[in-house]
Amino acid sequence: MDVISVHQFNEAVLDDAVRRARARDGVLLVNTGVCGSALMFEERVRRASVLCSDYDGTAHPGNHWDAFRGLMTEEGRERNRRDALAYWAGDDRSDEGERAFLFRSVRLIVEAAPMEAQVEDVVDFVPRPGIVDFARTFGPNGFASVSYGLYDAQFMSWTRWLGVSKVNAYGVQLLYTPYFSGRRVSSMDCLLAATSRDKGTCLRRFCQTVGVDPRFALAFGDAGGDEWLFRAAGTSVMIYPLDDENPDRVAARRRALPRLWPHVDAVLVGNSWEGIAAMRQ
Repeated sequence: MDVISVHQFNEAVLDDAVRRARARDGVLLVNTGVCGSALMFEERVRRASVLCSDYDGTAHPGNHWDAFRGLMTEEGRERNRRDALAYWAGDDRSDEGERAFLFRSVRLIVEAAPMEAQVEDVVDFVPRPGIVDFARTFGPNGFASVSYGLYDAQFMSWTRWLGVSKVNAYGVQLLYTPYFSGRRVSSMDCLLAATSRDKGTCLRRFCQTVGVDPRFALAFGDAGGDEWLFRAAGTSVMIYPLDDENPDRVAARRRALPRLWPHVDAVLVGNSWEGIAAMRQ
């Protein structure tokens, strides 16, 4: 992984990093205006006490909603499609608007009442290289996942990836009731909803739970919706993946980067966390 110190970010810097990253194993753009130098950034990564990571795009490629929409009824999927088009194209982009859209989406899964086994079957995501080993360096209680989406997807993925029985996760949780020989979705718990602004609150709540000052927290994210997660952490890294095949997400990420740059210590251009993970060894 190439490491490049950058003080002033612009599109030419990003374009050059993308070209380099495609030819190598990734490029790390260190924001010297925030962390001082590449050496100081590495020291911050080594000294971090906890890690709080976004899920979709960051911990794994893709978006778990693409899989979970398959749990909705055909009518529910169409309602969700129309709702998504109207919401993302509209002006109601407030915290409450984000929360209401999220709840409407999850409610369509609840209305379909899938079995727990069906939920487990759609959670079949592959982690980005390096992130699982990196998370392990923080110990059993030093890691948390946060997502504008479902707790269940994060919990099932991370417990499988880490080989543990529990993990800290923040998102809307599906609740189940017994149904014949299994359990089916019957309602949802919205207390841990993680909209863009909620993500910073989740990080601070996690740090309070484990008794760590947020200044010693490391945050990973990949998009504009992670701004408040980045702001809440002592050290933040944004991944700019090159394997995202959704043109709308790619364009949105590129548009958001200039706004996010003052709040991140580094931008990882590439698809693997292995270079960052090596800093903890």
